[in-house]
Amino acid sequence: QNKVSVQLNNNVEWDLDIEIGAGTADFDLSQNIIKSLKLKTGVTDSEIKLGDKAAETTVKVESGVAQVELQIPSSVGCRIRVDGALNGKDFEGFIKNGDTYESPNYSTAAKKINVEFDGGLSNLKVKKY
Repeated sequence: QNKVSVQLNNNVEWDLDIEIGAGTADFDLSQNIIKSLKLKTGVTDSEIKLGDKAAETTVKVESGVAQVELQIPSSVGCRIRVDGALNGKDFEGFIKNGDTYESPNYSTAAKKINVEFDGGLSNLKVKKY
């Protein structure tokens, strides 16, 4: 069984670029200052927990056949843009606004997370905590 555990410095602003071919990934980045996160996946099941440490976070996800769950703090405004065919979307509590989905507090929130998702046969779930 291949397993990797990495700890990041909580006092540094991070730009992360992660590629995963196949497998399961569980990232708890809630205590880190994440400026940007790029995630490229193949056949994966990924959970990513983001925090409210950065003023603005950009998340770009490219996936093949994947399950991706993003967890974001309820105090942070979130906007989601999805491209690709045959994608499942679960954005409970978000409001469709043109070609994007926004949390009700997006325009007034002091901190924001912007998500761009491009997938094939994928399922994207974004939930607040």
